[in-house]
Order: sequence, then C-alpha cells, then structure tokens
Amino acid sequence: MNKKILAILSFALLTIKGPAFGFQQQPISSIDDVMNFYSKYYDFNGSVLIVKNGETIFKKGYGYANYEFDIKTKPNTVYHIRSLTKGFTDVLIANLLAEKKLVLKDPIGIYLPELSGEIGKSVTLKHLMTHQSGIKSIDIDASSRLSKVDYLKQINHSKLLFKPGTSKRYHDFNYVLLGIIIERITQQTLATNFKEFIFTPLDMQNSGLADGESMVKNMATPYYLNQVDFGDDYHHVFPRVTEVGYAFGGITSTIEDLYKWLVASHTGRFKLSRISGITDNEQMRNDMPLVSEPKTIKIGETSKRVYIGDGGGSGFRSLYYYYPDNDVFIIMLSNTYYFKPPRSGGSLLYDAIPPLISQVLFNQTVQQPKIPIAKLLISSIEENKSIRDIISRYQTYKTKPDSYLVNVKQLNRAAYYCLESGKLDYALRLFELNQKEYPESWMVYDGLGEYFFRTKNSSKAITYFRKSLEMNPNAWREERKMFDRRKNILEIIDVNTE
Repeated sequence: MNKKILAILSFALLTIKGPAFGFQQQPISSIDDVMNFYSKYYDFNGSVLIVKNGETIFKKGYGYANYEFDIKTKPNTVYHIRSLTKGFTDVLIANLLAEKKLVLKDPIGIYLPELSGEIGKSVTLKHLMTHQSGIKSIDIDASSRLSKVDYLKQINHSKLLFKPGTSKRYHDFNYVLLGIIIERITQQTLATNFKEFIFTPLDMQNSGLADGESMVKNMATPYYLNQVDFGDDYHHVFPRVTEVGYAFGGITSTIEDLYKWLVASHTGRFKLSRISGITDNEQMRNDMPLVSEPKTIKIGETSKRVYIGDGGGSGFRSLYYYYPDNDVFIIMLSNTYYFKPPRSGGSLLYDAIPPLISQVLFNQTVQQPKIPIAKLLISSIEENKSIRDIISRYQTYKTKPDSYLVNVKQLNRAAYYCLESGKLDYALRLFELNQKEYPESWMVYDGLGEYFFRTKNSSKAITYFRKSLEMNPNAWREERKMFDRRKNILEIIDVNTE
C-alpha cells in the first residue's frame, strides 16, 4: 500500500467517531492550516510563497515533486510557469519597441518575410500580443524536427478566422510568432534574451527556458489527478506537442525567482530599467497588454484591489495574487493538473485556495472548507468495510451538506476507484446509487456504461453510453484517454466524433 493511501487511512482512523462517522472539524486559522487541508483532502502538490512588505511570511512545499522516487516538494522545486511566460515575452517586445527596433502597428511580414500572404500584410505586432490576429492556432511539434521557418511557411497562405483587430481568440501560436520576431531582431536565441535582459539582472538563478532536452535541477514531474475516472491516483501527463512552451509557456522557475520577477514588473522595487521605463511612456502604457489593471474582489466583508496572473498546461499550474494596497504577494506553483475540479467551474489553484489564504492574511473569519466524501468513502473501501456500511456512511454525509462535499462527481469518483481496484460488486452498487441520486446527470450513465464495457456486457454498455452521449455529446472529447479507448464503441453507436 503506497504512502499516500496510508496517510489518508491514518487520518481517517484518527477522526472517525462512532456510528455517525463524523469527522472532527479542524479549525482553519493559519495559512498552513489551509494548505494542509487541501493537501490532505484535495491532493494539492506544489510550492507556496507569501511576501508582505518585502518580507517572507510563509514559504513551504506540499505533496510530491516526484511520486516514483518519493521526492517531496520543496520551496526550491522548479516548475513550468506556463502562460506566465507570456509576460516575459511582452517585456522583450517592449524593450525592442523602446529601442525603436520594432513598431507596434507594423505588419508582421516586415519582420517575417516568409509571411508574404494575407497574414503577413494584415496582422500587426499588437494583434499578436492582444490575441486579435485571427490566425488559426497550430501546435509546435517538438518531435517533428520542423524548423520555425517550416511553421511560417505552413501558415503563410492559410485563411484568417476573422479580420485582425475585430475579434479576440486566445491561443499560443501568437506568441510563437513573437518569439521568432525577437530572435530575428536580436540575432540571439529567446533563451539568451530572457537570461540577458531579465533573469540575470533580477538574479533569477533558478529560471530558464526549457528546450525539451536539457536537464533541469530540482525539476518537478508533471501529473494529472483524475478524481473521477481511471481510479483515484496520479498519472503521467499525456504527451503534448506543445509541452516545451517556447515564448508562450516555456519558462521554468521557482516561487522565489517568480517573486523577483513580479516585484520588478509590478512595483519596480527591484530596479529593472527596461521594465520600469515602459510605464514612463503614456502611449506605450495604453498599448502594451502587460500593463494591466487590478480587479476588485471581496475578502470577507472588505473589498481589495488585486492583480491576478495564472498559467497552466501539461500538468503544471501557476498563479499569483498581488494586493498593491497592502503590498502582499501570494505565489503558488503546482505540478498537478486536476481533471475534475472540486468546485464547479474552477480549480484548486484558482478559486479555492487563494481566497482562503487571503482571508487569513486580512484577519477575516475563515470558513471550514467542505470535506470531499470520495476521500472518506475510498478510505472505508480500503478498510474493507461492507458495501452496506459504505452506503450508510454516504447517507450520513449527505445529511450534513455544510460539512461535506456531496455531489455526482464524488460518488462517481468512489465508484471508479472500486472499478479500478477490482471491487466490481462495490462499483456497480455505487454507480447505481449515483444514478438514483442524480438521474439527470450524463455522468452516471457514462459510469454505468464503463462498468458494463469492462465487464464485457456490450449490449448494456452501448445502451448507457448512448444515453450519456445524448445528454452530453461532447463528454468523450473532454478526456483523450477515455476517447481513444472507446473508439470501437463510438463506431457501434454511430456517433459523429469530428
């Protein structure tokens, strides 16, 4: 039995009390309480740094940087920061604009003569930086051995999705083109530009641009945690052609290095003249996307101005909150992508953890988050409790909606865990319970279809799969592994998969 399950069981055995199966509610009164809760119950992996008035008030790692070798996460663990890389690329472009080596309104064909078609003539630098180019997104395949020029030729005569500047469509390929332009103008690699103009001046010694081949010391392994399907465990990230990231998501860094960058770009406290000089130019301030405005959010009963930046992909997540009026930075980096977020429409890093940390920092009352019942049910399953006992526990948890997170995904998660663990009778009972509790959810019919698919009952599998797809035609496209495995069933059902 692995360490993670043992830890869950130990905690469960310590806190289960009597026939009501109630868990002792641990008060949330500190940042460490918040992080320990999400580490225990929601499998948070990552590093957290909080700095107030220039002083570090919290710094810690949670979970594992690598599960195969039991390497725990530390403050100096290195992560891909993904789309936060775009801000660094923006600054390099801003440097070249300030030096008059680029003009923001110039068509990009001036800098990339391979683009002789409509794209080169009508798309400007500003369109790329604001995702208003209309260029159809393509992936950079690191294994294809295609050069950047090959990609330019590939899109040269492709049709635009819309007239540049008339609409917005966020995609990474805009920044691929910006990266190529930077390299052309400076006659240096993008990695050298980042190092020379940002990493070295800011003493970011643990940051770099990934190339897909070089070894990076203290680098975290990326995972996804699918908390509904394929059991209840970590898996390696599906191979992605965009994993290296280049100018749109290729920087690797630590929480402390990222703090140096954020201070420089938001406050100028770490003097980086090429960044602070941008804000001296009013026109550039209006044109440059990296000079953003703060949002106003509610923390308890008070309103706070905050800058929020984030990135994610290929198993990594990055996030920061900066409260300018209080000079507080919250920085979080994670090596786990959560396929099924615990809260509808959001995820751990974005909408769950930062508000609670903020409540602690600003002395607000922190409400105990709900405990996900899937964790508790799985603990009971591992203890070899009877299925009757497990269902009884579920019914008890359901009566306490303020304390426990009870929904269709939680039951589905426990059912899939049984399916993956070979407890087929348990799996069927839980899938059927889920259908009874949530008959309007496509997920319950998909789960039953998967049960019968694996137990070789094709007739019932097709019946339930067809119903799930009628309720949610896009269900199988959400997870590539599931889609690929079920292709033969798709053909039987005669569903259009394009």
